[in-house]
Amino acid sequence: MNFYAYAGNSPVVFVDPFGLDKDKCASNPEATRVFFTGLQFSGLIGGLYGPDRRGFGKQATYGIAWEQGTLNFRVFKSVGTANLEDPEGEVTGINLGIGLVVPLSHIRGSFRDFGGESIEESTGYGVVQLTDITTSSGRQGRSGSVNVGPSVAATRLRTVTTFYGCPR
Repeated sequence: MNFYAYAGNSPVVFVDPFGLDKDKCASNPEATRVFFTGLQFSGLIGGLYGPDRRGFGKQATYGIAWEQGTLNFRVFKSVGTANLEDPEGEVTGINLGIGLVVPLSHIRGSFRDFGGESIEESTGYGVVQLTDITTSSGRQGRSGSVNVGPSVAATRLRTVTTFYGCPR
């Protein structure tokens, strides 16, 4: 007898307290927002002025997301890279550090809207970073983090968000 089958043998990643969710990546159709919290690691350096401010570096966020008003929780990762080949990428200044994404961060919509590719535009100064997010499905939201490390930057990154164990 397998007591963890309801969660795909991974009860820490897939949570279904009532044992009713057959689709472990299901999204509540009535959810109006997805909130998330976690740790963000960033190492981005770019030009301060001029036509080529694409810069280079990487930003990664790992954490937990949940749909508003439900018990739907998912573990996620979101990774964005700044490089010269991506016309969406732009980095002005320096953003180096580790940040705590505050739990008020949200995307309007459900998990299905949140997964996949997004464009994130961030402004950071000192220990605070604010980010506007537009998902590939056109949904928008806002994120904020408190950083340990220097940040005087404005960035625009293409990011990809994946929920662990869920296909894209």
